[in-house]
Amino acid sequence: MAPQIAKKAGAQAQANAKKQAAKRGGRMNPAAAKRMQQKMQKQVQQTIAKQTRAQAQAAAKKMTAHPDFHTYHMHQFGGNYQYQMGPMFLNMGFYLGLMISSIIMSLMFMGARFAMGRWRAFLASQLTGLLATVIGPLVTIGTLRCFIHFTGGVFLSLWGNEWLFGLGAFELTFSLALLLVGLPSFVIQLPLMVSQTIAGGALIPRQAMNGFYQWLSYHTPMYQGVYLTYNAMFGGGNGSVYSTTLWLIIAIGLVVTTLVVAIGYRGKEPRGFAKWIKFN
Repeated sequence: MAPQIAKKAGAQAQANAKKQAAKRGGRMNPAAAKRMQQKMQKQVQQTIAKQTRAQAQAAAKKMTAHPDFHTYHMHQFGGNYQYQMGPMFLNMGFYLGLMISSIIMSLMFMGARFAMGRWRAFLASQLTGLLATVIGPLVTIGTLRCFIHFTGGVFLSLWGNEWLFGLGAFELTFSLALLLVGLPSFVIQLPLMVSQTIAGGALIPRQAMNGFYQWLSYHTPMYQGVYLTYNAMFGGGNGSVYSTTLWLIIAIGLVVTTLVVAIGYRGKEPRGFAKWIKFN
């Protein structure tokens, strides 16, 4: 727009200069001509700025849109604190119970392996842990149902997710219990559980976590269990990603416990914590 305006303003200024020269008999001294030229340039610039701004505002006004928008909310939480924090407390409580039971079972294993053999004792510990992951969710989900409402289909979905989460949590805690000889594993297991609670995603979104907690959320069962619970209760995606991570944790934990039993528990006589529990 500016060149067109400048052309019009320049022509108008030249016309005004000719009129001024004609009034003075067609003659104008060089100094007056220079002043006239500067005055013309200033007028042209002012005219260009004014008209360009006016035309730009008119064009912008025509292009201004007023869109009509609608917001659709998907996978909404319930309206109170019980719904929002239910997944975290459900998985945290189940994890804590499995952690304590895995430490107790590691002590039982240490005493039972001298009476029934280490592999039979190891198999018995694994079957006990499997039974705990089947029965435990019925108790925890039933307790949660006393505080919030969900359907029978959601109950079954939660039970399946909690069973898978429980297997991952048990294999992780049991491998640490065997590796660190039972009770001393509390020194590692308790801070690990607290760290997983922070990295679980219910208190802080993964994107807002620092590098350590983000790494922990990818490699421990708590985050996967919390978001599988969210998906079961409120809907959502990426369930296969969380399930795959839990299966990997289960497989790695089982391999670690097998190697620990094969390499670390070959003694023939009870020692240390193994003397606490005796089997005839």
